[in-house]
Amino acid sequence: MQLRAPLQHQHAPQYGDDKKYFTIRFFHGGEFTWIQDGIKLYLFGKEEVYYNVDSQSFGVHVLNTIVENLGYSLPITYMYKESGKGLADGLRKLITAADVEDMIQELGVDKTVEIYFVPPGSENVDD
Repeated sequence: MQLRAPLQHQHAPQYGDDKKYFTIRFFHGGEFTWIQDGIKLYLFGKEEVYYNVDSQSFGVHVLNTIVENLGYSLPITYMYKESGKGLADGLRKLITAADVEDMIQELGVDKTVEIYFVPPGSENVDD
């Protein structure tokens, strides 16, 4: 599967009801932090957006390729944010094929998923 980051300011495609394709907002290089009132933020990171991701060939191996192409070393812990939830209560680990399938089944109306990665030594995901 080949993923290409789009040109800036490109609008997300309209996928309709079909879950074959979706969009990934991939956040990297930052850190999670808590602020007042139980709000969790991801700060100091960068974002890459990938459109028209084929759900039938997508898996953790694709994320590994993205991470390596961005210059990071494996192993990496991947987290996705459940549609309609915040970072404080919606982060789920993305490890197995079953996790990927769950993530795709939970896609919201816009067919966009936020994926974050946590390098080794950054164990503040669940704090």
